[in-house]
Amino acid sequence: MTNNGNTYRHVNRIIKILILWCLFVLSPSVFCQEHSFVDSLYSKQIQSLNLNIDLPYNQILAANINQQIQQRSETATKLGIFFTYSVLIDSCLTANNLPSEFRYIPLAVSNMNNGYQDKYQRKGVWALPYAWAVKEQLLINDTIDERLDIGKATFIAIKRLKAIYFQDENIWHAIIAYANSIQNLNNTINRIDKDTFNIWDIYHVGTLINKNVIPDLITNAYLTNYYHFHHIIPKVQKVEAMDTVFLQKSCSQAHFLNMLCIDRSLFTKLNPCIVSQQLPCTYPIYLPKNKLERFRQVEDSLYMEYQPDTALSATDSTLTDSTVSTKDSIYTITATPTATHVASSQLVVNPVYHTVKSGDVLGKIAQKYGTTVSKIMTWNNLKNDKIYIGQKLIVGSKESKNSSNKNNQKPNNSTTITYTVKSGDTLSQIAKKYGTSIDKIKKSNHLSSDRINIGQKLKIEK
Repeated sequence: MTNNGNTYRHVNRIIKILILWCLFVLSPSVFCQEHSFVDSLYSKQIQSLNLNIDLPYNQILAANINQQIQQRSETATKLGIFFTYSVLIDSCLTANNLPSEFRYIPLAVSNMNNGYQDKYQRKGVWALPYAWAVKEQLLINDTIDERLDIGKATFIAIKRLKAIYFQDENIWHAIIAYANSIQNLNNTINRIDKDTFNIWDIYHVGTLINKNVIPDLITNAYLTNYYHFHHIIPKVQKVEAMDTVFLQKSCSQAHFLNMLCIDRSLFTKLNPCIVSQQLPCTYPIYLPKNKLERFRQVEDSLYMEYQPDTALSATDSTLTDSTVSTKDSIYTITATPTATHVASSQLVVNPVYHTVKSGDVLGKIAQKYGTTVSKIMTWNNLKNDKIYIGQKLIVGSKESKNSSNKNNQKPNNSTTITYTVKSGDTLSQIAKKYGTSIDKIKKSNHLSSDRINIGQKLKIEK
């Protein structure tokens, strides 16, 4: 029995050795066959694209394709963005009688990354140069960079491509010149033997600023047509329902996002052209549609950090242990904790108090007492609009409350008044009450529709 067991172990050991020997001897051959098969497959698939440019296959291209296949998530993301804008790109190329091969340029130069920027200060998915963008009247300053608007950038980029392409009508030359420069391309071509010209000759000369545009463009043309072959699913871009607003005054982006409870990444996605932490008041700002009502409720508070209530004047003797800077008409208040509540209560003569109940919000409270959210926040030293049940808030004075009620009962003698929308109000009723028109009210308040909300402040010009 023992001899049989030893024989079994001996035979098993010999079999294992034979298997290892076979793997060692045969695996290079198997690997080479598999590698050769993949190369042949890639080459045939690339030629099947039927593009009007030479697409010679080599190991540089093979390595580039394999790398992007391995980076599955990044590839899925860029393909999703590309397919979102491909209709726009294709229609622009068709309208300008340009070759469809140019559609792959933003994939090749930026991977459809709208945050792309190179050392030559080219930006956006089309890597637009600063000088060309300014020449074509895109707005670029410390606050706005319209090269990051994919729609606007597409029109300008295709206009630039058209100017380049019609110099010699060579598709590859136009692609390379766009990603580098015309001069850079000409200097490279002059160093190549024209009789044996191949697109990879330009790549290997090594004088291009961005020679990788050659393998990157072929790779991306391949992936946009054969992504499913590699089980890659493009990440479809979600289209957000938006509304447009204009700020009356500039405010910080952090304050704006905090007050409206908007995620920074979503805001950046909706407003890619805003490159400053300071939001402009002369440029459209896009909000998620479900945040428009919130914006109207807290708009007064947005400007509070720059223009507090006039009660906080530099000569107010009640601001003990505080510092006030009047530079550029912007007040900055820094009060000690012990003086905070004393100062805020002394800012209002004969203050009126409100005890917060369940369901209360600052907008609702402001409407009730005929004041604004920003004033309530100022009087109570609130850093945001969060309030708590049982909290005691200063909501104005007896004199200001009476004055506010009178303003809502009948129009005053001034040419412009502020009206607080009540339940059941319509623009038609308000216009009739104050002897004006609906269009005039909408224009004065930047309204895009007839919709108004309870508590909303409207400027009425008589």
